[in-house]
Formats: sequence, structure tokens, C-alpha cells
Amino acid sequence: SDSYEHITQNRVQEETLQDHLNWQLRFSPLTPMELTVAHTIIDAITDEGYLLLTTEEIQDIAAHDFRIA
Repeated sequence: SDSYEHITQNRVQEETLQDHLNWQLRFSPLTPMELTVAHTIIDAITDEGYLLLTTEEIQDIAAHDFRIA
């Protein structure tokens, strides 16, 4: 049982869809506003790849976040 615990403790966490999309985003030459919109969209995507927000909701959230930042 000790060897099994050792193996499970050293496992690398699986990368989520959001992790992968954020990694790809780092290589995109976007303006600050475009990055805000992109992060809003990525945050609204489920692990299965479904977008949970409407375009209006994304616009409202991004506009609010951009004004705060």
C-alpha cells in the first residue's frame, strides 16, 4: 500500500481544456481588450467544450472586467 500511495502522490495533474486554451492564448498577439474577451470565453467553457454564456453575457462581463483592470 505504501508503494501505491507513492505512485499516486507523484502523478502529474491532467491538463484541463481551460489550461490548454490559456497556454495557447499566451502565444497570441492580442490587445488587452481582446485578451479580456478571450479569458472570459475560456472561463465560460466547460470541460466538455460547451460555452455556457451568450455573446451578450460575454460582452457584458468583458466590458466590466476591462473597466476594472
